[in-house]
Amino acid sequence: MVCMDCQYFQFTGVAIEREQGSAIEAMSCKALVFAAAVLALVSGAAALVSGTGALRPTTALVRSCSQPLVAPLRMSDASDVLADLEALDNAMSDDKEDSDLEPRQPYLNRLAMQAARREWQRSENDSGSAEVQVAIMTERIIYLTKHLQTHPKDFHSRRGLIALVNNRRSQLNYLFENEPQRCLDLCASLGIRFKPRSAVQSREQKYSSFKNTKSKIGMLRAAALQTRALQQRSKEAQAN
Repeated sequence: MVCMDCQYFQFTGVAIEREQGSAIEAMSCKALVFAAAVLALVSGAAALVSGTGALRPTTALVRSCSQPLVAPLRMSDASDVLADLEALDNAMSDDKEDSDLEPRQPYLNRLAMQAARREWQRSENDSGSAEVQVAIMTERIIYLTKHLQTHPKDFHSRRGLIALVNNRRSQLNYLFENEPQRCLDLCASLGIRFKPRSAVQSREQKYSSFKNTKSKIGMLRAAALQTRALQQRSKEAQAN
């Protein structure tokens, strides 16, 4: 006979052995699954690198790719789309041709300066006489004036315009000192408002660069006295 203690120890030993065996089997299954996954990844990478094989898509992916995402166009719809595209291309080409045919404003300004130079030059190679310089600067002033009318905040062009006007005035003064009649003819032809510089400056010319506040106050006082005198005369006329 076997005692109870011996039977207990035999039973517990068998249970421990069974638990250890199941744990070993589970670990071996996990290792096999991990090894299979690693082997699949390695084989796929090798196939992509070598180019001899490719990954096979799944059936769900094949079905999703085989189904059309957009409904097919009918012949009438396709013809309408083609007609709209042709009309759009024609309109764009017409606008492009019109814009290409129109000359640029700087090119027109250059032509105007060349024409003014040919008109007022004294000889064939004249490019620095006072008449030619005044004519060229006049065309540039006209161009910058039109530019500033459309772009009033272009202060760089505004400063250039003021410099051109001052330079043209000095050239006209020089030309008037040497050839007064030619200077007046040039101003009349180009439409320049020119006032010859006199030896003695007038009061307005002398103080034109200053803010004459005193004269403004005096003018206002004179106007107020005049209106007051008129009102007093009207009252006296009504009383009589």
